[in-house]
Amino acid sequence: MIAITIIGLLVGFMAPRLVGRVVNQARITATRQQMEEIRKALVGDPNLIVDGELVSPGYHGDVGSWPPPAPGDTIGLSWLYRQPPGVPAYNPYTKHGWNGPYIRADSQLRYLDDAWENAFRLIRDATGKPIGLESMGPDGVFGPPIPGGAVDDIRVLF
Repeated sequence: MIAITIIGLLVGFMAPRLVGRVVNQARITATRQQMEEIRKALVGDPNLIVDGELVSPGYHGDVGSWPPPAPGDTIGLSWLYRQPPGVPAYNPYTKHGWNGPYIRADSQLRYLDDAWENAFRLIRDATGKPIGLESMGPDGVFGPPIPGGAVDDIRVLF
């Protein structure tokens, strides 16, 4: 009876930590997959080539620029779903213009945030050119949460 009680106590203390790790890993995986889809929507899928031509050039390839900021969306990801004002519709002859939607979205535009409901941000090089997408990750902070701490940010490069 004492052994069962001890085992029950051990399971009671360890189960929440184990479940927490599993849930956290699932969120990391979901966020990484979501960021890959956003990357494809922004810069296309280099694996989709037909007759030597990129079939899916993404928003940047079609429009020739990065999406402008939108209300509540500082990096313009909402323009992957709807056409931004001032951007012409796609012209098949010039192969230029908005040819979206580039991403599937639900009515609440959940793709704008990671699995912890934090907004993504663009990673930029020294010249300011976007080179990737970044999530704060589980700790909700870009960079180390404390000086010298581990960085758990999730990054996808273009």
